[in-house]
Amino acid sequence: MTGQKLLSTVILIAMLVTTAQLACGQTDAPLQWHPPFPDTAASTSLQSDSLSLDQVLLQVAKSNATLTANRWRNLRFEELIRQARLRPNPELSFDAEQVAGNYPGFSQSELTVQASQTLELGGKRSAREKVAQTDFAIAELEGKLTAFEIFADTKERFFALLYAQHKVILKQQSHQLVTELAEAARFRVEQGAALVSEQLLGELTVKRAWLGVTTVRTELANARRDLIALWNGSLSDSIAVSDEFETPPTLPTVNHVRELARGNAESVRLRKELERSSTQLRLEQSNAKPDLSLSGGFKRLQGDRTNTLLFGVSLPLPLFNRNQGAVASLQAQQREQEALTVSSDIAAVAEAEQILTTLNQLVANHRTVEDVILPEYERVFASLKNAYSSGRLSYPDLLEGERNLNDTRFQLNDLKLDIQLEVIALERLVGLPWNDIVKNVKE
Repeated sequence: MTGQKLLSTVILIAMLVTTAQLACGQTDAPLQWHPPFPDTAASTSLQSDSLSLDQVLLQVAKSNATLTANRWRNLRFEELIRQARLRPNPELSFDAEQVAGNYPGFSQSELTVQASQTLELGGKRSAREKVAQTDFAIAELEGKLTAFEIFADTKERFFALLYAQHKVILKQQSHQLVTELAEAARFRVEQGAALVSEQLLGELTVKRAWLGVTTVRTELANARRDLIALWNGSLSDSIAVSDEFETPPTLPTVNHVRELARGNAESVRLRKELERSSTQLRLEQSNAKPDLSLSGGFKRLQGDRTNTLLFGVSLPLPLFNRNQGAVASLQAQQREQEALTVSSDIAAVAEAEQILTTLNQLVANHRTVEDVILPEYERVFASLKNAYSSGRLSYPDLLEGERNLNDTRFQLNDLKLDIQLEVIALERLVGLPWNDIVKNVKE
């Protein structure tokens, strides 16, 4: 079997499985895409300058404008369901004939009063209500997807601020360290044990380190503004976040993330759209059946003062237009959505595998840097300082050791953020918070 035929066979099997799941009502995982914000009824205080992740999430859940708009959108579609249940209004008509000409006023006119009512046949009203209910379900799903995206974005901005805070601390430590080294160089110059150029080099290094401090402070202010913007806040510039980076002690298996990835946002959205296509198809099939119109009234002949009862029935004959084009179009749309769902699942599974591979590598790198490389650099730098104090090492070599030590500290901070970003990327893909992903693995 050629590669192309094999791929076609796999896609066909996946489409059949997807169709079978849809037929059984298995549209999405029950736990996925429920935004895990804290209970908005819980009390919290933002008076403190140090906020936890839960406090930030609670404030976003209470005050984010997009989440408020989601609630109004759900109400809007609920009202459309009520509208879809309504029957057609009756019609009342009045006709006056032979008013003009040789007949003065209405004395010789024919006056007709008639009421008519359209009776919808073929289950149009119930089918219309089903479409409205599906539209509401789609709107509700879109609200959940949007809310989960805001949840993930909040975490991302929270950890970006935490990362910036740590970066400022590291830059300040670096500035303090090079200041101490510059002071040691100045002392050795005064003792005649070193060249004046070493003192000048130390002073320049201190100035460059201070520029680094001012730069990361600007980054910190921007990260703080990005986070506060999620709830349109106007908190003081001194606000900070209090949690620490945590390396995941347990990672999900490949098979588990593959299974969860099939409930990705695009696939869930397509499955809901497929449900809507099914209800719309039933509506269009019912629209192919004509409606019965009943009418009744009376005609008044003013000339001889006689009344005549009127009764009528009308039924369109579906000889040419049986809504066949709309029905066939929806059937083709269903096949398109099924194929797109399969494609989305395949892409999401591949992305989940990539995220998990990257996450495993980042966690391994983090452990190596934290447990092996950084402690070794700290011991090496302490040895270099002793060697410089005794005149056995040049000042540029000492600065090189300081740069290597600080680069490793910054690398560890970068790895902590990168791990959190990959965790959030997996959460965004599968629609579950990390604790639920891992909990499902353990169970």
